[in-house]
Amino acid sequence: MLNGSQHETLYRITVTDPENQHLSQPEVSLVTNAMEWRHHLSTRRDLPPPPDFDLLTQDGAFILKPNESVTLLFKVLSFRNTSIVCKEQVSKEGQYMKERGVTVQLANREG
Repeated sequence: MLNGSQHETLYRITVTDPENQHLSQPEVSLVTNAMEWRHHLSTRRDLPPPPDFDLLTQDGAFILKPNESVTLLFKVLSFRNTSIVCKEQVSKEGQYMKERGVTVQLANREG
């Protein structure tokens, strides 16, 4: 993510997953925790560090200065059964994972 404007800009990332209605915790999320960031950097040398480990808030908001950039990390974590099942066997309560579209939306406002 690069702020190509000449102004400090506030961004907000929103992840929308239709399966969240069946779950106690979202399966797809933006990594916002500084400790988790550090962990991923220690295991993947190709990731550039963020300008500040506390850059992202819990609700996915962050501010970038002009020409400043940050790599955004997303994680997928599920504790549901991942067995392949027929469509007829998929429960309405979200017991099994199924194909779906997850939307990641980026909104910005120049400061």
